[in-house]
Amino acid sequence: SFTIEDSKQSPGTGRNFIRTVKGVVPNTTTLKLSQGDKAVITVDYLAQNVSVSSGATTTFEEITRRPYLWSDSRLIINGSDINTTKEVSYEINNNREMQHYVNGSRIASSPITGNREHIVNVTMDWEGTQADMLYNEFYKNSNKFNMTLDMNADDNTGSQHTSLYMSGCYIITSNVPSPLEGVTETTLEIRPETINGEEYNTFTSGMTINPW
Repeated sequence: SFTIEDSKQSPGTGRNFIRTVKGVVPNTTTLKLSQGDKAVITVDYLAQNVSVSSGATTTFEEITRRPYLWSDSRLIINGSDINTTKEVSYEINNNREMQHYVNGSRIASSPITGNREHIVNVTMDWEGTQADMLYNEFYKNSNKFNMTLDMNADDNTGSQHTSLYMSGCYIITSNVPSPLEGVTETTLEIRPETINGEEYNTFTSGMTINPW
């Protein structure tokens, strides 16, 4: 578990609004990549308690590097780049449940972690060969495949590069509408069996950051 400080600063003594959340454990974490936007991570968490104060805000060190962008990212399925991908989201759901036992206290005990779920949702243009392969070979025939989500924000090896390797993937749902006009898109829900990841960056150990 860890602690989160949510601080809103205002001029004048005693006018800050600070919430300190303790005993935080992530429940659902989602990475989202959308065309024309930066990479976004959202975290749904459980926590032990929250305290409110108006004192001084903890200092932080501002990040000077830009975040990952959509243009740094590649989605690779069965060895082929899916070049018409518009949006990818990768969700990790720990299915945790808080425990409030009948023990004379309102303080929550350690949460129980359920079966972890990994869900990948992909939105892409329906483009001939690749779309046919995904729909016919992998969705209709229920064949499994390997997939890589690669984010590389720097040409210098080992500077800012993250890769997620997913194996034993199955397409659970495939939505292929037939619009009267505009671009035909398909949306896929993919469930991998196993996931491994590699990350290379230049973050300073123990650094306190401002995530905006």
